[in-house]
Amino acid sequence: MKYCKNTTIGHEKSVCFPAIIENAYDLFLRDGCKLEASSPFHNEENEIINGDYLENHFCVLDGRSLGNKNKSVDVIFAINENNNEKFLVFAELKLNSTSFMRLDKLSLRGKAIGSTRALGTSVPIYRKYYIIVPKDKYNEARRIMFRENPRLNNDFVALCPSDLHAKFFV
Repeated sequence: MKYCKNTTIGHEKSVCFPAIIENAYDLFLRDGCKLEASSPFHNEENEIINGDYLENHFCVLDGRSLGNKNKSVDVIFAINENNNEKFLVFAELKLNSTSFMRLDKLSLRGKAIGSTRALGTSVPIYRKYYIIVPKDKYNEARRIMFRENPRLNNDFVALCPSDLHAKFFV
């Protein structure tokens, strides 16, 4: 599974609303990730879809006010699997979270549903959703997801930013 920049920036919503495309490093920094120059995302052209910006555009297009937005995931990007099947990956950034006791599957599922509606059906959604947590909170997030809230482990996977990069962007 590898990141596919062409499918990400060539998605119909990316073409219609080019402002939703953003460099992953910039989005992670703005969301509170303490990335340094040594970060694997630094100085790379990893263009992703900002899910919040997408929902803003979809909301206006749908005739709703911005105060009536649906929930949305933070990061969306395309991957190309070994057999050239393309999927969109959803990632929720929880980089400022101090505790993961309140991870709510319904809220996370609502974000995935809202983003799916905004994107349309041109590219299928990948079967796993990712929750991106700070590296120093990674073990706590996994423990809560897999032990204290075992229902989350079927669909949601906790990763730190460097693991996300290694899994999809290398």
